[in-house]
Order: sequence, then C-alpha cells, then structure tokens
Amino acid sequence: MSELKHDHIFNLRSAGLLRAHMSGESAVAYSLRKEAIGGLQESLLGYLLAD
Repeated sequence: MSELKHDHIFNLRSAGLLRAHMSGESAVAYSLRKEAIGGLQESLLGYLLAD
C-alpha cells in the first residue's frame, strides 16, 4: 500500500469514519461507518459557521 493511501486510511479510521475488516492481524477490507457519516454534515456545518 502506498504511503499516501495508508495516511488517508489512517486519518479516516482515526476520525471514526472507516471500519477495518481484519483477517488475523491484516486489514482485508474497509467500509464506511454509516452511523458516523450521518453526523459528519452537522459537524462540518458547525465548523464552517463558527465565528
């Protein structure tokens, strides 16, 4: 995996937006955490509209 791709995946997982599906100690697939995505718009608007 390229370093840039790894950084993006790490950031999305750290933000709670991405779930890793593991096989042993290796991630074999990723999926969006729909419950976290739902609050993303509200959080983003709050950030953009803050004084």
